[in-house]
Amino acid sequence: MLNYWNDFHSDLLLALWQHTHLVLSSLFLDLVLAIVLILLFLQRPKGLASINYFFQHCTRFQAMLFFALLIPISGLGKVTAIIVLTLYSESILSRTFTTGLKEIDPLKIQNECWWIRNHFV
Repeated sequence: MLNYWNDFHSDLLLALWQHTHLVLSSLFLDLVLAIVLILLFLQRPKGLASINYFFQHCTRFQAMLFFALLIPISGLGKVTAIIVLTLYSESILSRTFTTGLKEIDPLKIQNECWWIRNHFV
């Protein structure tokens, strides 16, 4: 094993860096997308349910459908992998954020949304 590391350490480190870059890029995009969608549909329960429904189906067909459909559009590379990873993890994040926000008192959410809109927009 040490001989393999000595012979191919630069290739292994490059692969580790590429993998880390893909995962962190997709997680960043996923967090931004989840926060934006949740804030847009926070006052519309049917909208949140439809978002969760859509991304749940994206998770089911992720490997078979999206990857195959995106190859002709974006090629077989980093962009396709980031898009597919983002769509895959969006289901988990949107469902988790939605469930967490449903447990909070609606008056507190409304006050915080008002505060955010007045201070940052």
